[in-house]
Amino acid sequence: MLERTARLVARLAPGENHRALWEPILALGCPGGRWVESFIGHWLIYAAGHDGTESLFSEQWLAMLSYAENSPAWKAQSRGPSGSRDLWDELLGFSVYSSDFWKDKLASAVEAAREFHERWARAHVSNDHDARSFVRFLMTPAARRLRIDGLRLLHDEVPIDNQYFWDEDSTRDAFARFLRLLQQEHWNEISRDSNTRDAFMAFALKLGALQHPLGSEVLRSREVVWER
Repeated sequence: MLERTARLVARLAPGENHRALWEPILALGCPGGRWVESFIGHWLIYAAGHDGTESLFSEQWLAMLSYAENSPAWKAQSRGPSGSRDLWDELLGFSVYSSDFWKDKLASAVEAAREFHERWARAHVSNDHDARSFVRFLMTPAARRLRIDGLRLLHDEVPIDNQYFWDEDSTRDAFARFLRLLQQEHWNEISRDSNTRDAFMAFALKLGALQHPLGSEVLRSREVVWER
């Protein structure tokens, strides 16, 4: 039933009343997290997985994000401690299972949803799990336009000197891969702005201090550029 509803919502024409179909499901919030996550996962497959649906996807996604952000049910906790987190991971596109959908064709939808991602990130990336989720999303092709602001946001909110934040290898690896991507695709933008460059270097130096090989590699490559 959830999959059929998700498919029906995804196939509606722009401007059709999609809210009447998804709102009863999203209204379940954290207490019904399993069903909500299943619906969102299926909806992403059908809405973001087909050509020619970008405007419809954006229209529906923004409406769902706005609804969830203002719903008390999405702030409540389910039986597990990560109930609200899991729902938001799914809806914001942070789920590892949805990452393959965020291709270039959805860049305009991600740009339209920027305020939701940045508002969520400012409230959550001090947690290492949530920071990893945000970084993974920033690395998708669709989130390219969010990367520079995302780097500065991470620098503002991540407790960079807190050793517990960096305990997990997956956290160090995620930030290292993000820095390498920024170095490869955005260095001209980074080098032109001192605040952005400082944010990049703060994470590179931290990874170097943690003896992460990719962090050290990034530092060495930057030294070559600056020497020139």
